[in-house]
Amino acid sequence: MPRSSLKALVVLLLLLGVYLWFRRVWLVMKARHDAVEVAARQRQTAEESAEPSPEAFAAVLARSENIYAQAVEKYEQTLHQPLYHLPAVIMGFRSVKDERV
Repeated sequence: MPRSSLKALVVLLLLLGVYLWFRRVWLVMKARHDAVEVAARQRQTAEESAEPSPEAFAAVLARSENIYAQAVEKYEQTLHQPLYHLPAVIMGFRSVKDERV
């Protein structure tokens, strides 16, 4: 095999590897981000709903807050993993900022 063909093959494999790396990061980060958005909507719905009793409202709100916190924690952990961080930032994923804090 000529040397130039070998170099072209190496470059092609490298590009394919980078593409697959970024694709994997995109799929994982998108799933985590979607989970955060769903949890945020659920939390907002719980805050806006009028339950008949304050205890029931507090329980629903506490569960929604807990689900949201877990989703954000998982997203942030994934975002800051060394293998995911650079491609995720390049593709536009950022830390989730809680507007309520």
